Amino acid sequence: QWTQVGLPLMGLPGRSVFTGVGEGDVGRVPLGAQLVAGRYREDVLLEAAAAIEARGEAIGVVTPG
Repeated sequence: QWTQVGLPLMGLPGRSVFTGVGEGDVGRVPLGAQLVAGRYREDVLLEAAAAIEARGEAIGVVTPG
């Protein structure tokens, strides 16, 4: 949990992005990545997140079974 506390205290912006769906022990599971940028570089962070999300598969709606 240090990244949840340490990064904001250091002023580093972060964002998580959806990267796809993989096979896990309990079936299909969502996969993602956490991106961290330098101080005051939200612009780089948002550009990287948009590029990753554009190359991945679209997030679908889950219908409970």
